Amino acid sequence: MDENNKCKPICGDGIIEQGLEDCEDFNDIQYDGCYQCMFQCEINCSKCLKGICQQCVDGYELLVEGCQKIFIKQNDDLEEQDIKIQCGDGNQSKTEQCDDGNKEDGCSSKSEIEGNWDCNLEQPNIGYLITKFSLIYLNQTYDHQYVQLQFTNQMKQIQKFNFTQSILTEIYNLSQDQYQVIINPVVNVYETQFTMAIFEFDILNLESISFSPNLSVSFNSSLIDNNYMAADLSKQKILLQQPKYQVKTQLMLQINFKTLEVHQ
Repeated sequence: MDENNKCKPICGDGIIEQGLEDCEDFNDIQYDGCYQCMFQCEINCSKCLKGICQQCVDGYELLVEGCQKIFIKQNDDLEEQDIKIQCGDGNQSKTEQCDDGNKEDGCSSKSEIEGNWDCNLEQPNIGYLITKFSLIYLNQTYDHQYVQLQFTNQMKQIQKFNFTQSILTEIYNLSQDQYQVIINPVVNVYETQFTMAIFEFDILNLESISFSPNLSVSFNSSLIDNNYMAADLSKQKILLQQPKYQVKTQLMLQINFKTLEVHQ
């Protein structure tokens, strides 16, 4: 209670007091989207919208992982050697990260592994695109919304476990008793074979809200693709639509009104 005998909001109690608190994430970590019950983006963000960074400061670029520093690579002249090192000749030297016999496809003209690519230690002269997952908004049916998760390559488990249970979901600025997420495997992941895995999320809001929430998806497990390279399972977010509670209520009123007209 304050000096006027009015209740004061308690940050961290899981209840968002409209007009006094923006969000509740049950921690006191700065720059994670919500700090001390107020929206706050990461430290290198210049434009923030409800805890989600829209633009980074100069020298940083906005990626899925957040604002990442832009590095400018400098060309260093190699000293004259008895054996001339030539990028693109297919022979990997100690000063080269890779050499695939050309100057594209993951191994750059500087014999460096390019972004979004990786190399197998047993075959350093062959580059592979890093396998990632994407979130695709499908549709909304009143208070149910549907999102699809799919990978860019065929996937397999390293060891046997229930992969669906390892998928972690969270809707920002809502407590867990305000929503429900059901994960349905359309094409599952297995230990014995590679599959183009697809999962569908059925998101149900249990209370009416006045904003479009953000769904985040992460994993507490790991997968390999059909090149036997580890997949990038970094957390991703997707913006949902505002649930259509009002539309549903109006529809039910219309149905009831028409029913009364028929019986008159």
